[in-house]
Amino acid sequence: MSEYKATVFVITSREDGLQRRPKANVDTISDNEAYRLRSIQRLLFTIDEQIEELNKIFGILLFLNLGGNLFYLLSSIINLIYRYVYANDIFSLCFILKRFFNMLIIFQSPGILLTQRRKCLAVARRLSLYNQDCKEITDIVDNLQNEPKFEICGMFLLGRHNLFSMLNFVMTYLIVAIQFSSNEDTQKKNLPSANYTQLLD
Repeated sequence: MSEYKATVFVITSREDGLQRRPKANVDTISDNEAYRLRSIQRLLFTIDEQIEELNKIFGILLFLNLGGNLFYLLSSIINLIYRYVYANDIFSLCFILKRFFNMLIIFQSPGILLTQRRKCLAVARRLSLYNQDCKEITDIVDNLQNEPKFEICGMFLLGRHNLFSMLNFVMTYLIVAIQFSSNEDTQKKNLPSANYTQLLD
């Protein structure tokens, strides 16, 4: 019985000790956390401003660059289809790949800034998890949730998804061009026989 009482006394004393432990003041943050939070906030605002400036200044140039590269890409592919691919067309293929990689670099470029922004936002979220009741951190994290968008002249968003859209468009254009080229070849082959039958008549 004495052992049982001793055990109960130890358990109750531990619970009392846990209950009497002073709670941390989560409504305030330390100077180190405040400095980190302000640094993250400034960095995210700087990234957002850079994205807005990029949209304003380089939007038209990026649109013209992408449009010119796509036009050159399609015209070169059509030229190769009509001439067929010979050994001397390797130079043309290299230029096609060069234009394609130029477009690929433009499509991938927004991911660099957005990735850095997401990393900084993840740090701010970790701070908010440690200080869930701190309104200052939660307000900043909520305000930084919306990511800025890379827009080209307000027409479409720039990102990795453009690569799949471009490949889909090029493949559709390529299939239509090949079908049109094969129809022209069949018409040219049938032309001499039609002229010969007219001469016989």
